[in-house]
Amino acid sequence: MARDLWISDNVLYRWRSEQQQVESQGGTGQSMRAAKDELARLKRGK
Repeated sequence: MARDLWISDNVLYRWRSEQQQVESQGGTGQSMRAAKDELARLKRGK
């Protein structure tokens, strides 16, 4: 998946780790939405 997004594996693992921390701490809907928006933006290549 990282290659499809043109990012390094390390970045993908770091994002995953950060997302897991947010979820374990009861992250806000706004922070989760921002993360989803960022991922969608990266998938579009912009």
